[in-house]
Amino acid sequence: MTALRILHWNTQKSKKAQIPAVDAISEEYDVLAIQEPWRNPHMPTTYCPRSSPYYLLYAAEGGRACIYINKKHPPAQWTYKAQSDRCNITIQLPDGPITVICVYSPPPG
Repeated sequence: MTALRILHWNTQKSKKAQIPAVDAISEEYDVLAIQEPWRNPHMPTTYCPRSSPYYLLYAAEGGRACIYINKKHPPAQWTYKAQSDRCNITIQLPDGPITVICVYSPPPG
């Protein structure tokens, strides 16, 4: 059976909190599911340097949910959809497809 290592993290819009997830501990995980990612104030994107071991899946208009997929999974193996509060990816693995969904859910009250 094929296993995926997934990290789910709410960074509370903090770039300082998001950088370790994407850089320092990154290659241990296949998928990073991030809620409340930091938003780049100059363009509708979030943190993802060219040297990152991940592809960034993020809504073009920005959003409160995003997914990073490890570059060891080539784009031909997966499909995704990114919306402002939801991002999902379906990865084709040897044992069959797996879908990971990251949804931003505001706190009650």
